[in-house]
Amino acid sequence: MRPDWHEYFLSIAKIISTRSTCNSRPTGAVIVLDNQIISTGYNASIPNAPHCTDQVNEDGTPYCHSRWAKASEHDKYDYCRSSHAESNAIAQAARLGIPLEGSTLYVTLAPCYTCTKLLAVSRIKHVYYELAYGSTDPKRDEHWQNVLKDAQIETFEQLTISDRTIDRLMSALTNVTSARRLPDRNKINVMKSEPPSDDVDIVDFKELLENMLKEDVVDGRYSAPAELKVSPPNIQLMPEARKGKATTWLKSIGVVESLNIHTSTAVFKIVNAIMSERSKEYSISFGSTTVLFAISDKNVLLKVTVKQINAVSELRALVDACGILLHEVYMDLVDRFDVTLLEGDTVISTENLFIEAANIDHVRSILN
Repeated sequence: MRPDWHEYFLSIAKIISTRSTCNSRPTGAVIVLDNQIISTGYNASIPNAPHCTDQVNEDGTPYCHSRWAKASEHDKYDYCRSSHAESNAIAQAARLGIPLEGSTLYVTLAPCYTCTKLLAVSRIKHVYYELAYGSTDPKRDEHWQNVLKDAQIETFEQLTISDRTIDRLMSALTNVTSARRLPDRNKINVMKSEPPSDDVDIVDFKELLENMLKEDVVDGRYSAPAELKVSPPNIQLMPEARKGKATTWLKSIGVVESLNIHTSTAVFKIVNAIMSERSKEYSISFGSTTVLFAISDKNVLLKVTVKQINAVSELRALVDACGILLHEVYMDLVDRFDVTLLEGDTVISTENLFIEAANIDHVRSILN
């Protein structure tokens, strides 16, 4: 799932802040109109003045000009050589002749009082910030909150970027962003011939199906409630055809939004929930299907409850889908958290595991 607009622009402001030359509070700002970036800025020394990041104190600590001048809290901006991120963004727009009326500011630090006045006279209407300014003067803070109302700045709101968006951003920054993720459409894959998948599926569940065939035929099918415990399949060795069927099944019931399971909202929610302090298990329903993940004895366990399963055409896809989903959650857990876990078993429970009567002779011939 891609970031929403707020996360998108605040993420860009965070990247812009890496150009800052302030040792105290590196800050980035983005001004947006109709979801289009019209100006950016970061805090840095005024043109031709030395940058604080290029200097060090005599004791080797990072240099700050206002601290070097021993300026008080109220006087520090009179001695600071930097222009703030939002004021630089406003100045950039002015130089380019871009009007800011009705625009929105995204900034990594809430604006100071001087910049607030600039926002007001520029007719910027919405301000979203990551970190509160943290003034040491509550009385002055209260005064400026009233000024914001008088200036008719309609929004002054703190934002947080979700862990999911941070993960996607880090992946984009640390990897080659536009490397091909889907198979090359011009590449021809030659696959070895395999036995019919249904026959392989049936043999894998021989004992279960043999027990089913002992039941009476009802409404043209053999059926019975079932609970099947399976060890996780080896995803690396799973044939692509089976992976495709399994992923399609997950998508058909809404567990994943696309064939890229690692970007699934459900996987993200499951990982966050089972690693929270509130609970070591998480259950989520998709229509008549319920997926339960739990951590027990350092194992990641999965239980899937479905209303009915066709043993011949659906059971293998369901088992494989559970294995893929369990593997994705497991990998996400061990990648994002400092935990020692193993992939545990999967339990599949259904009210109605069935074989159509028309398939009985075929199933018996294979099992025998």
